[in-house]
Amino acid sequence: QGLLEQRIVGFESRAGQQTMVREITEKMTQPNHCVIEAGTGVGKSLAYLIPGIWLAKTTGHKVVVATHTIPLQEQIVKKDLAMLSEALPFTFKSALVKGKSNYLCLRAWLAYLHQARDRSLEERLLALSVLVWLRETRSGDFQELPYGTGYWEVQVETNADVEACNPVKCAHGDVCFFMRARRQANQADLLVANHSLLFADIKAGRAILPEYDYLVVDEAHHLVDTAIEQFGSFISGKRIRAVLDRVNRIKGGSLVHQIRQKARSEQVLAYLVTLPQLAEQAKEQAAELFYLLEDILGKGHTYRFTEHSCGEPWWDSLETQLENLRNRVQQLDQALQRLSDGLAQEEDEDAQGINYDLTGCRGQLSMISEGFPYYLETQDPQRVTWLERSGRQILWRTCPIEVSALLRELLFNQTRSVILTSATLSVAGSFKYLYQDAGLETATQSLQVESPFCYEQQTRLFVVRDVFAADDSLVAGTAVSQAERLAQFLSQLAHILHGKTLVLFTAHQLLRATYDVLGNILDGAGEGIGILAQGIHGDRSAILEEFRHHPRNIILGASSYWEGIDLPGAMLECVVLVKLPFWSPSIPLIEARCDWLKLQNRNAFYDFMLPQAVVRFKQGFGRLIRTKTDRGYVIVLDDRLIKKSYGETFIRSLPTPSYQVGEAGKVLDRIRQFESVRV
Repeated sequence: QGLLEQRIVGFESRAGQQTMVREITEKMTQPNHCVIEAGTGVGKSLAYLIPGIWLAKTTGHKVVVATHTIPLQEQIVKKDLAMLSEALPFTFKSALVKGKSNYLCLRAWLAYLHQARDRSLEERLLALSVLVWLRETRSGDFQELPYGTGYWEVQVETNADVEACNPVKCAHGDVCFFMRARRQANQADLLVANHSLLFADIKAGRAILPEYDYLVVDEAHHLVDTAIEQFGSFISGKRIRAVLDRVNRIKGGSLVHQIRQKARSEQVLAYLVTLPQLAEQAKEQAAELFYLLEDILGKGHTYRFTEHSCGEPWWDSLETQLENLRNRVQQLDQALQRLSDGLAQEEDEDAQGINYDLTGCRGQLSMISEGFPYYLETQDPQRVTWLERSGRQILWRTCPIEVSALLRELLFNQTRSVILTSATLSVAGSFKYLYQDAGLETATQSLQVESPFCYEQQTRLFVVRDVFAADDSLVAGTAVSQAERLAQFLSQLAHILHGKTLVLFTAHQLLRATYDVLGNILDGAGEGIGILAQGIHGDRSAILEEFRHHPRNIILGASSYWEGIDLPGAMLECVVLVKLPFWSPSIPLIEARCDWLKLQNRNAFYDFMLPQAVVRFKQGFGRLIRTKTDRGYVIVLDDRLIKKSYGETFIRSLPTPSYQVGEAGKVLDRIRQFESVRV
């Protein structure tokens, strides 16, 4: 009978939510850190927003909420906070905060338009569509633009992430999108950010976000992985060319072109003489380097640099190529610095605008070169460097593999209260794995809040013995033969349930092979059941939208589909987990983390591989039941769940411990019986 129940239509009082509110309020006011696992349906967003808003209003200290995914950010801002603003007996201000690169800079945009005649037809058409958007937008957030190739290039040249940005001196400072967002953030009681921006702020010495003392990290099972990514860096041929093209390119529209047209100082024009040559030399050197990296990678998808790499015939050449690129970039940066100093002496607005763009180029060059000292690192056991094929380009990556000390020093020790929460943080009821990886003190308090859903009645969990067998098919057999068996099972399941099924894979190769076989079977059956497959039918949001309107489909998805999918009600009645979601030990980052644990005399499988798989398994399981009225089936096709000793860890981590085991035919018969009763 509280305010929420009185003022929010359809609000349900939940004991778990109340428990979570009390715990967070206590830990924020003490203050202390805390880990809270809250099952699906607890309503954890409201459970941390209400104490956070109350604390911010009563103390004047800002509270930051950081999520991993954009959908949750949008839900918090557009749904939860909007609802609380109507229900709570006091007013508060909140703001969605993003990095500077997310916002269009009007000064950079006008410079982009001035170069329109020198741009390609495609670029000019993109500029027209951005102009249409600018007539409507109030935020200037690039996220509002429709997804598509080309917009990324526009964003690179026109975003507000420039070191020389000075809104006080900028002619457009009073209507600057980023400054409008920053003012809202400074005035807000509660900020909603994402994990990436949180760590960007930490890396920048807390110079990006407004000062805060209280932090809630939702989707905290991603915290460590995001930290590893954010404290790393990468280069690619495309990334380097994009920056160098901004400096100089034959078709015009570059800094060189602008300066030739508008600079008045003879000294600046003199500095300009060598710039095109320096930029082209850097491009040529980058191309040579990535030709060599292409040869090193060969037909493989990844290549990890280790001590053995130093003995390869190409190693000396690679060292030379990287050093040459470093020198070329350094020479170019020095030339840009001289130009910047010269332009600073000119007082007209055109010169200052060019200088603004020039500083942006220097900042991007700095981001590219920051990883140079680490790309050939093979001796540090706490760092990994590798090549990775991404579409048509090669990425050269480097990152730390151990961030617990960084998190302890830069996050937990610098913040009064940090609340880590998620639906999937524990492994078989223990938070030990999270504490070790995140650098939390063992005395940190934790709480498990059970879901209000009755999984025993709402979910039937099946383990199928004979689609994939632990003793043969997981280590033997081609993807085609596995796909044929899987497709046969899925086609019969689809016939019983009329689609309404999400199939979660751990390998894209098997997903694509299954799609080919299953498509032929379903087409031949003529029942009107379709397939929506990741990588074939568009991005995830498009596939989910199609499924919501036409649930007589089977979704085939890999890694990104294991979490963040919300298909409540009769839309989704079955989730199939093809295999236990262990990361492949051949992935360079996974391999390096395992090697590091072995050096510490720890068991890499039980201390890392298994906990990671269990958390992903729990996420996949959680896709099915989203409301109290949902019903359905979770089917595991990997019989390691019952044959291996570690299978018990997976089972004990689920909200329902009961399951049924059988051959494919018997499992399908059982589902058919259940469905006949439901009808």
